[in-house]
Amino acid sequence: MKEKNFKRVASMLIAIITIVVTLVIPQQTVTVEAASSPYFISEKRIAVYEKGGNDYTNWVTLSIVFCNKKSEIKNLKSSNKKVKVKAEDGYVVATYPNKTLSTTITCTVKKKKLSTKLIVKKYKNPVKTFKIGSKNKASLFKENSYYYDGKTCKNQKFTVAANSGWKIMSVNIYTGNKTISKYFDYNKYAGSYSTKLSLKNSNARVSVGLYNAKEERSQYVYYYVRS
Repeated sequence: MKEKNFKRVASMLIAIITIVVTLVIPQQTVTVEAASSPYFISEKRIAVYEKGGNDYTNWVTLSIVFCNKKSEIKNLKSSNKKVKVKAEDGYVVATYPNKTLSTTITCTVKKKKLSTKLIVKKYKNPVKTFKIGSKNKASLFKENSYYYDGKTCKNQKFTVAANSGWKIMSVNIYTGNKTISKYFDYNKYAGSYSTKLSLKNSNARVSVGLYNAKEERSQYVYYYVRS
């Protein structure tokens, strides 16, 4: 009797395990397949044009998750013909003119149709203060995001403050032989930042990243020593 009971219990356990495996494994497979479905990393991207912009400066990359080869990107189109699009390995390059505009970019990856919106806005000066020493150089970024100064400096106070509506995301200083970086958490973007810096040779530079939450756009300003 004990042997019969044991066999009966064993048979029931095997049946239960079989049912559980049958139910669970297909659900896991579906989840994996869904997770690997390709998509644009952002549903909307905002780009900027500035004075003197051209095909070498007016471009942006639109990354596609779970896409590694440009051959996987099919039927690539831009609804606005002024925006040119090109497939690359895992992303799309969009080139745009010096105009405020918007476009919808579509393509097919692994038989799935994808779309993302690209909005192009005119550059705005995001900094109110950009001081190295005592001179405020913020006006240098009125129409462009970059300025070539040609002057080195040693152990000077550097102060940057954001314009109204903007916050500082990051500050990167390359002294000429080393990089000093400061990154702020998303919920703690700064209104201003100060530090000591030395710009030792013609390769030195300072870049500041800023974000405008209302306009959903980020911009960088670049200060180069080389003339």
